[in-house]
Amino acid sequence: MRRGRKRKLFSEMRFVLIFLIVLLVLLVFSLSREIVNRQQVSEKIRNMKSTITGLEQENGEIEDYITRWKDGNQIEKAARVKLGLKKPGEHVVIITRPSGDESTFTIDNNDEIIGHLIKVNNQEEPKSNFAAWWQYFFKK
Repeated sequence: MRRGRKRKLFSEMRFVLIFLIVLLVLLVFSLSREIVNRQQVSEKIRNMKSTITGLEQENGEIEDYITRWKDGNQIEKAARVKLGLKKPGEHVVIITRPSGDESTFTIDNNDEIIGHLIKVNNQEEPKSNFAAWWQYFFKK
């Protein structure tokens, strides 16, 4: 009787042991999957924070640009330089250089040369098509 009872107890314990091992494997699997998900979410959060920082910086630059354009000076500067406009009473200065002069000069956009339109004329008068061909074939 003792042997039969021990055997029954051992078989019940084996069933419980197998159940606990299966439960432990499932818990480990779920826990590992949750850890991987948390790492992925943390990575996404870091990426989003860096994107937010970049967008905030870009937003600040755009706000600075807007405030500069709301001030009338930037619009006036663009109208003078790009469109060649002038205020009443101002004079436009056109600077030309001889065709043999190879020196160059540049105008920085931040300089206060506004009010003076600078035009560099380096080219000859355009010739008619007939004159250009005549010169090409007969006047080398």
